[in-house]
Amino acid sequence: MTPPRRNNVPAPFAHPKNCVRPPLCFRADDGYGVGGVRHETHITIDGQKLLAELARRGLSAAELARVSGVSPTTLSGIVSRGRPVTVRSARRIAKALAETPIIAGLAELLVA
Repeated sequence: MTPPRRNNVPAPFAHPKNCVRPPLCFRADDGYGVGGVRHETHITIDGQKLLAELARRGLSAAELARVSGVSPTTLSGIVSRGRPVTVRSARRIAKALAETPIIAGLAELLVA
């Protein structure tokens, strides 16, 4: 039996005991994960370190959002409230930072 849908999103089901974030577990028959459950784990990025890395590259948060594909709201949550992000978002941010060169001489000009 297929679970009811709301706004084209599968309904959550009874969560196993080892589920890290129960609201993000869905049935596999809706295309989510292997073995019946998809676990989207979250990690916390240090917002101040992220701002420092942006400054070293001469990027704004809006530019990082555009380059990485992460929403500006997500980046704002990281910096201002220390909100955890999905591993996928963290990878996108890390990849965008790795692909953006550090501007020579700019790091020495930054105030610690």
